[in-house]
Amino acid sequence: MNTTKISRGNIFQINDESHLYYARSQGELDALRARDRLTGDTMDSGGEPRIYSSQGCHLAEVGTTVMVTSLQSTDWAGWGKKPKGLVTAVVTNGSFLGRAVFVRRQTLELGARVV
Repeated sequence: MNTTKISRGNIFQINDESHLYYARSQGELDALRARDRLTGDTMDSGGEPRIYSSQGCHLAEVGTTVMVTSLQSTDWAGWGKKPKGLVTAVVTNGSFLGRAVFVRRQTLELGARVV
Protein backbone atom coordinates (compact mmCIF):
# COMPACT_ATOMS: atom_id res chain seq x y z
CA MET A 1 0.00 0.00 0.00
CA ASN A 2 1.19 3.50 -0.82
CA THR A 3 1.86 5.39 2.43
CA THR A 4 2.49 8.80 0.86
CA LYS A 5 -0.11 11.51 1.11
CA ILE A 6 -2.16 12.11 -2.02
CA SER A 7 -1.69 15.72 -3.16
CA ARG A 8 -2.62 17.79 -6.15
CA GLY A 9 -0.11 17.28 -8.95
CA ASN A 10 0.88 13.74 -7.90
CA ILE A 11 1.03 11.16 -10.67
CA PHE A 12 -0.08 7.61 -9.93
CA GLN A 13 0.10 4.42 -11.98
CA ILE A 14 -2.98 2.23 -11.70
CA ASN A 15 -1.89 -1.38 -11.20
CA ASP A 16 -5.25 -3.12 -11.51
CA GLU A 17 -8.34 -2.83 -13.68
CA SER A 18 -10.21 0.00 -11.96
CA HIS A 19 -13.08 2.22 -13.01
CA LEU A 20 -12.47 5.72 -14.31
CA TYR A 21 -15.63 7.81 -14.16
CA TYR A 22 -16.11 10.80 -16.46
CA ALA A 23 -18.72 13.36 -17.47
CA ARG A 24 -20.13 12.66 -20.93
CA SER A 25 -20.30 15.56 -23.34
CA GLN A 26 -23.51 16.41 -25.18
CA GLY A 27 -21.91 15.02 -28.34
CA GLU A 28 -21.29 11.66 -26.65
CA LEU A 29 -24.89 11.51 -25.41
CA ASP A 30 -26.17 12.34 -28.90
CA ALA A 31 -23.94 9.62 -30.37
CA LEU A 32 -25.37 7.05 -27.93
CA ARG A 33 -28.92 8.01 -28.89
CA ALA A 34 -28.11 7.91 -32.62
CA ARG A 35 -26.47 4.48 -32.27
CA ASP A 36 -29.52 3.08 -30.51
CA ARG A 37 -31.91 4.60 -33.07
CA LEU A 38 -29.93 2.97 -35.89
CA THR A 39 -30.12 -0.43 -34.21
CA GLY A 40 -33.78 0.04 -33.22
CA ASP A 41 -32.96 -0.35 -29.54
CA THR A 42 -34.59 2.76 -28.03
CA MET A 43 -36.58 1.03 -25.26
CA ASP A 44 -35.32 -0.55 -22.04
CA SER A 45 -36.35 -3.99 -20.79
CA GLY A 46 -39.51 -2.55 -19.17
CA GLY A 47 -40.75 -0.99 -22.42
CA GLU A 48 -39.89 2.55 -21.34
CA PRO A 49 -37.75 4.96 -23.40
CA ARG A 50 -34.06 4.48 -22.64
CA ILE A 51 -32.52 7.09 -20.30
CA TYR A 52 -28.85 7.98 -20.72
CA SER A 53 -26.76 9.06 -17.75
CA SER A 54 -24.47 12.04 -18.15
CA GLN A 55 -21.81 10.11 -16.22
CA GLY A 56 -19.81 7.45 -18.00
CA CYS A 57 -17.34 4.83 -16.86
CA HIS A 58 -14.22 3.34 -18.45
CA LEU A 59 -12.28 0.34 -17.28
CA ALA A 60 -8.69 1.52 -16.88
CA GLU A 61 -5.97 -0.60 -18.43
CA VAL A 62 -3.22 -1.86 -16.14
CA GLY A 63 -0.38 0.68 -16.28
CA THR A 64 -2.58 3.72 -16.90
CA THR A 65 -1.19 6.82 -15.20
CA VAL A 66 -3.26 9.71 -13.88
CA MET A 67 -2.33 13.11 -12.48
CA VAL A 68 -4.43 14.33 -9.55
CA THR A 69 -5.90 17.77 -10.26
CA SER A 70 -8.30 18.22 -7.34
CA LEU A 71 -9.03 16.54 -4.03
CA GLN A 72 -12.25 18.49 -3.48
CA SER A 73 -15.70 17.01 -3.99
CA THR A 74 -16.45 16.14 -7.58
CA ASP A 75 -19.40 17.38 -9.63
CA TRP A 76 -21.53 14.27 -10.08
CA ALA A 77 -24.17 14.97 -12.73
CA GLY A 78 -25.34 11.39 -13.22
CA TRP A 79 -28.61 10.01 -11.92
CA GLY A 80 -26.90 7.02 -10.30
CA LYS A 81 -25.41 6.97 -6.82
CA LYS A 82 -22.04 8.74 -6.60
CA PRO A 83 -19.17 6.44 -5.60
CA LYS A 84 -17.44 7.47 -2.37
CA GLY A 85 -13.90 8.78 -2.15
CA LEU A 86 -13.48 10.27 -5.63
CA VAL A 87 -10.70 12.64 -6.64
CA THR A 88 -10.43 14.48 -9.94
CA ALA A 89 -7.54 13.53 -12.23
CA VAL A 90 -6.36 13.65 -15.84
CA VAL A 91 -5.24 10.53 -17.70
CA THR A 92 -1.62 10.96 -18.83
CA ASN A 93 -1.18 7.88 -21.04
CA GLY A 94 -3.11 5.10 -22.73
CA SER A 95 -6.24 5.14 -24.84
CA PHE A 96 -7.99 7.81 -22.71
CA LEU A 97 -5.11 10.29 -22.86
CA GLY A 98 -6.10 13.79 -21.75
CA ARG A 99 -9.56 12.86 -20.44
CA ALA A 100 -10.61 14.40 -17.13
CA VAL A 101 -11.77 11.54 -14.90
CA PHE A 102 -12.85 10.77 -11.35
CA VAL A 103 -10.82 8.04 -9.62
CA ARG A 104 -11.40 6.41 -6.27
CA ARG A 105 -8.87 7.45 -3.66
CA GLN A 106 -8.46 3.78 -2.71
CA THR A 107 -7.36 2.97 -6.27
CA LEU A 108 -4.61 5.59 -6.02
CA GLU A 109 -3.52 4.32 -2.61
CA LEU A 110 -3.14 0.81 -4.02
CA GLY A 111 -1.31 2.09 -7.11
CA ALA A 112 2.29 3.19 -7.45
CA ARG A 113 3.22 6.85 -7.11
CA VAL A 114 5.33 8.02 -10.05
CA VAL A 115 8.08 10.49 -9.20
